[in-house]
Amino acid sequence: MRRTQKTAENLPVEETLPRSLHDIPGLGPIRVRALQKAGFHRLLDLRSSTPEQLREVRGLSETKIEQILTYLNQFSERSLEKSSGAAKTENKPESDSDILLVRMPRNATLLQSESCRALRSVLALIMQPYASEYRGRLLRTMASFIHRSSILIHGVELDPALQERVLLKLKAARKSLTSALDAPELDKKTQDSLSVCLQDANDSIQIL
Repeated sequence: MRRTQKTAENLPVEETLPRSLHDIPGLGPIRVRALQKAGFHRLLDLRSSTPEQLREVRGLSETKIEQILTYLNQFSERSLEKSSGAAKTENKPESDSDILLVRMPRNATLLQSESCRALRSVLALIMQPYASEYRGRLLRTMASFIHRSSILIHGVELDPALQERVLLKLKAARKSLTSALDAPELDKKTQDSLSVCLQDANDSIQIL
């Protein structure tokens, strides 16, 4: 009798479906961490991303980006959402940012995607063990950013010029947030710098 080769096509669904970023072939802990810092915490978010967005993630080559998207695109959004949900009921969340889950809308625009990732970074920063040492200015700025970025995630229509301005401010904010998350602690100078960057993003959103 001819032996059937074990492939993704004939394996049971529960064996082939990934349940977290760690299940993506070829992604080690370092790349997974880089994706999470960039705001990609869920398989669905990664599946709906574009090559342009993934090029901003440190350590991802063009080949690796293509492999990730090709792998995830073989699964439907519904199956990935179901698989991720099953994994959360069985396993302890991998990080505090998983607890503060911010769902990215389906078919999210570039503005919504950037807002979602920046918001996740702010929430992750709030969950850091040294958060009790944050200055009042930074806390107020983060609170305002959470409110205003949530408005963007729910969807607003902007003219192209204004959207580009907001996107640039959000990207700058997320870059500063990523650096802050990499630091063992935030000194006064770093907190002030981050406050200014977040306030710039707040100001750009305030004009909507």
